[in-house]
Amino acid sequence: MTKPAKRRYSNAAEMVAAKNHYTMERWGTGYAVTLHLRGQTPQTTLCKTLGEANRLRQQYASQGLAGWNSEAQ
Repeated sequence: MTKPAKRRYSNAAEMVAAKNHYTMERWGTGYAVTLHLRGQTPQTTLCKTLGEANRLRQQYASQGLAGWNSEAQ
């Protein structure tokens, strides 16, 4: 029995979008961290400071979720 071919992605954004992930972006004077879980409605948390957003980002990363920072493109 042969293994199925690994899926190849054309860019990092496409790879992250295919899995459970979170995104982080500027929102007004703060930051929006949005959790995307397959089969569920995205959950957005608005943070006043970058430190607050980073704490949430670290929490999601420690749970094994991939992240995408739109500012870092």
